[in-house]
Amino acid sequence: FIWSCFPPLLCLLIIVREPETGVCERRIVGCTLVATWGFRLTHNFVSRGGVGHEDWRYSDMRRTFGRHFWWASLFSVFLGQAAFLFSACLSLYGVLCAPEPLTATDAAGAAVC
Repeated sequence: FIWSCFPPLLCLLIIVREPETGVCERRIVGCTLVATWGFRLTHNFVSRGGVGHEDWRYSDMRRTFGRHFWWASLFSVFLGQAAFLFSACLSLYGVLCAPEPLTATDAAGAAVC
């Protein structure tokens, strides 16, 4: 669930922290793409059982690691995903704080999303 909530929240925090860029097309496109991605992830999460449902991968890890599951999940799931999510969101700062108008590279990036 953190994958769908953290990036849109980070967009808002960046915009509040860096208000001098103002409202520009780059910010609108970036925030729209991130919000759409977050909505899609949330929809998939809810449609697969939501909070009360344990993902099959965690069930497999629990069986494989037994009483050491919490160590394995701490490093492979929680800390690993947090580091990956943070690094994936680093580009948001550049996207949302750049005052330049949109370019062909921006259009190509938006099209890939």
